[in-house]
Amino acid sequence: MHILRGLAALTLAGYAMAGVPTLERSVLPDTTRLLDQAIAARASATVDQQRASRALIRDGDRAYRQHRYAMARRAYANAHANTPNPYAYVMHGDAHWREVLQAKSRRARPVGICQLDNRHFAHDLESDVAQHQEVGLALAKHDRDVSLIRSPWYQRADLSTACLRELATFYRAQPSSQCVDLQRLQGCLGKPLIK
Repeated sequence: MHILRGLAALTLAGYAMAGVPTLERSVLPDTTRLLDQAIAARASATVDQQRASRALIRDGDRAYRQHRYAMARRAYANAHANTPNPYAYVMHGDAHWREVLQAKSRRARPVGICQLDNRHFAHDLESDVAQHQEVGLALAKHDRDVSLIRSPWYQRADLSTACLRELATFYRAQPSSQCVDLQRLQGCLGKPLIK
């Protein structure tokens, strides 16, 4: 299974409070910084901001289900900007990489021509995962949201995030001229997180 490729080095650790195994990985500096900011921002969020965030998540979900990933990404980004929310952060990152794949698949390129090179890919992937998926997953743990952490959605997002980090690590060690294997990126994302 593609999503598990390269994950042998990662260990499963129980998230004691939830009683559900999550993938143990080092916390990235961007994640820590943004998590602290998100927690502080939620403390001052107004009722109107919370309402706007929920409406934007609904808009994002609608666009995501229609495979309109650019629109979904923008809605989720605006949702967590209004009121930081674990779901919106994770969905923002997931929608972004689906948008990239969608854009690359729409371009007709002759066989043998690279659709996405590694010039910025490893850095962009690592940064984006640290600033979105990892923040969302960590925020759910911070909130001690047992129902979310135990959900199949969270478990799939956690596996996908671990796979994306491994992919970024792999490409960081490759030359910038190397072509990115879009099938590996698709394998890490798997099927859409919501239907």
